[in-house]
Amino acid sequence: MSAKNSYRLPNWVSYPLLFVELVVLVLLLSWLYFTRPVDTYTVPGLVGAELTEVQQILAEENIDYDVEWRSSLRTPEGEIIRQRPSPGREARLNRTLRLYVSRGAEEVRVPDLRGESLMSAQSELSARGEAGDLEGPLVNIGNVARVYSNSVAEGEIIHQDPEPGAVVLQGSQLDLLISRGSWPETTVVPPVIDQDIEAARRLLEEQGLEVGRVRHVLDPEADPSMVLEQSPAARIVATPGEEVALTVNLDDPQPRARDERYSLFRFTPPRSLVPRKARVDLVDERGTRTVFEDDISPGQRIEFLASYSGTTRLMFYWDGELQKVREVESSG
Repeated sequence: MSAKNSYRLPNWVSYPLLFVELVVLVLLLSWLYFTRPVDTYTVPGLVGAELTEVQQILAEENIDYDVEWRSSLRTPEGEIIRQRPSPGREARLNRTLRLYVSRGAEEVRVPDLRGESLMSAQSELSARGEAGDLEGPLVNIGNVARVYSNSVAEGEIIHQDPEPGAVVLQGSQLDLLISRGSWPETTVVPPVIDQDIEAARRLLEEQGLEVGRVRHVLDPEADPSMVLEQSPAARIVATPGEEVALTVNLDDPQPRARDERYSLFRFTPPRSLVPRKARVDLVDERGTRTVFEDDISPGQRIEFLASYSGTTRLMFYWDGELQKVREVESSG
């Protein structure tokens, strides 16, 4: 009697079943991993604390941590500078808390920054500080002054203090002197006092200068439109394009009245923290004319000489707004 033949599944059926079993196993393991209880904690704020004070607390709370030492000029040795994760965040207990702790200020050697731009110097100091595990740049840029130089290109560092190679504490101040480029061409301010305003303007333009602020006053002894004062003064070395302020006599072609008088007038302007434009208009029998106009600095008083006749009003304007009216009589 022959043995009974056993039945076997063909290979093309067994392989898909094996694949399905693996997928089900992976899904089951994933579900178990993501649904299992996870121990978390709220990250405490440790910045500013001493490392020795927090080590025992972290050990009692079963919080893993590691320490990275950094040089710092501002933070005392052994004090925590910063931490990751940041305070207040929720973190897993198995995540390592990284503490950056100060090892105090270290001595560093000042690099040679001459010939570099200010931006390039700042980048280099930051990069060197980071490469040396320093908290902040190698040294901090302090005072920056700019001067003309015919030998160093504009924007490049001419001099530094401390000198290159000097040994200082990390984070110390480094002062820089930077080139403004070659010295500009110069000119000489011509004398324009006693010149007509238009003649003065031509003389200044011939020297490459411009008429700046013009202040008008009334001087009965001088010709109308005559320049009475100038600033800068004559024969001063100036830069082309620089402005020259002028004080010019008012153009007053009207005949003098018989009862005309001259007085020195004073005004106290309102308080101000910045310069303001002041103007005084005089109104008498000859009409209305501006007898004073200038920029007034904080605390400066207004004083000017003016002629008037008959019933007169002085109208004081502050930044274009009428502030005060003063009545003046020429007789008596």
